[in-house]
Amino acid sequence: MAEQRISFLLNIVVREMNSQADGLLRDEFGITYSQFVFLITLSENPEIDVTRLAEALGVTKGAV
Repeated sequence: MAEQRISFLLNIVVREMNSQADGLLRDEFGITYSQFVFLITLSENPEIDVTRLAEALGVTKGAV
């Protein structure tokens, strides 16, 4: 039971951190956190194809 409470609390903390990061990125650069992750992934893997990019971002190829 304690493990479930810890994982629930961690989920809340991560969600809040993502929300804060999203707000900062929007204010400073006019992009969302998802767009930031997309750009970082591309910058670190310039030869990446759409399939691998989708896998790295955890979305479908269509979403990419």
